Amino acid sequence: MMDQVIIEALRGNRDSAAPKLVIHCPTEEDANELLAVAESYGWRWVDGERPTQDNNWNKYEEKTCYCLNYFRGGLQFGNQDFYLERCTEKIEYVEFSSKDYEPATPDELLSFLSI
Repeated sequence: MMDQVIIEALRGNRDSAAPKLVIHCPTEEDANELLAVAESYGWRWVDGERPTQDNNWNKYEEKTCYCLNYFRGGLQFGNQDFYLERCTEKIEYVEFSSKDYEPATPDELLSFLSI
């Protein structure tokens, strides 16, 4: 199951998440899983495009991070080094790996989709 910090941020619970949540996805499989869940919660790239249309993982590959940015109102992506250099108390940085999580049950999937 996905980390509760990530789920709360995707749900838009700003009280339990940093204004910016940076999520490192070391594999394209991880990126695709994260972005599919983000899209199911209504997240889009800051330009309004759906994140599953282009995951942008090929630009930084194993150093790819995704940022849930409440200030800009959408998803951003960037290089892991960039985010690590700029992590402050207003940015929370988490590692994500789909291999660390067991597949969600049907009930968990339904709870992900209900806000």
